[in-house]
Amino acid sequence: MGAERVPLQELLAMARAQPAGALDEIKRFLDRPLKASDRSTVLRAAGLASRSLGDLAASRVYLQEAIAVAEAADDEHAAVEARLTLTGNTFLQGKWRQAIRDLERLDATDPLLRARIRFQSGTMQARMGHTRQAVVDLDAAYDAVNRAGDIRMQAVVSKNRGNLNVLIGDYRQARADLERALRLFESLDIALEVAHCTHNLALVAAHSGDLPKAFELFDAAERGLAEVGTTNLAKASHCYALVTAGLLTEAVELAEKSDQDLELAGFEVDRAETLAVRAEAEAALGQWSRAAATARLAATVFRSQGREAFAHMAELTSLRAEPPEDGGVRAATVAV
Repeated sequence: MGAERVPLQELLAMARAQPAGALDEIKRFLDRPLKASDRSTVLRAAGLASRSLGDLAASRVYLQEAIAVAEAADDEHAAVEARLTLTGNTFLQGKWRQAIRDLERLDATDPLLRARIRFQSGTMQARMGHTRQAVVDLDAAYDAVNRAGDIRMQAVVSKNRGNLNVLIGDYRQARADLERALRLFESLDIALEVAHCTHNLALVAAHSGDLPKAFELFDAAERGLAEVGTTNLAKASHCYALVTAGLLTEAVELAEKSDQDLELAGFEVDRAETLAVRAEAEAALGQWSRAAATARLAATVFRSQGREAFAHMAELTSLRAEPPEDGGVRAATVAV
């Protein structure tokens, strides 16, 4: 039985939009004889879907096999595609320096692939708090994908530029970027990304003081994720909104559950951020010893990732949360 043609772009699109259903379909293709280049792409789709479903370990296995298959077939383009996707896994596990090194080694001749590499760099720089470099990288990536007419990548870059503007504190521009990304993802029927944009718009609403809207959007995002068979393990944004609303016990409970889920799944970047918000909530409740311990753990995790600015912020929370010597009441400041 010879190798058959495979709907590669359709499988990649399914992996991005409906990961649970896509993974079942992808596995059926992997059981069939395929050309090496096709098999590498199908394996990459499996890696994307697995990551969206919260299984970083399975995702890494698929992506490493995708790289090996592409290299054995001397398909450098497919190998770079798979390596690029794998850098995202490495970063999410908290291995920032390795992820950046791996990214810098990628050599692509295709302009759109070069733009995606630049986008990945900007996304990582933003999460590290290196906002100036992130702006440069994401702006360059957007210009390139806009020239290429790649609507999906325009949406993806707009979404992450919105996330960056949240970090910078420009909530007006963040909302504009995220709403544009949302419209594009809706037009492309990429349900998973629609849910992610909705979640991020909830955080913008929380920062802007519209807490009812924030909670409405968080709920809508969770429903959207459930419809595609996944969930959002990272709850730092939702916890921040709960703290801002004064729902401190609820914030601590949600953060504790999220911390456990993220640690088990290996999403260390998100875990560090969740620990930081949890410490703030515990301090606001007057749980000084717990808050100090949680903040110290957050600082340790941030520092292991090379995120020094965030580690210093967590250490300040730890110092603020040390029990008052006179047994008095201390005000806690939420700094997320």
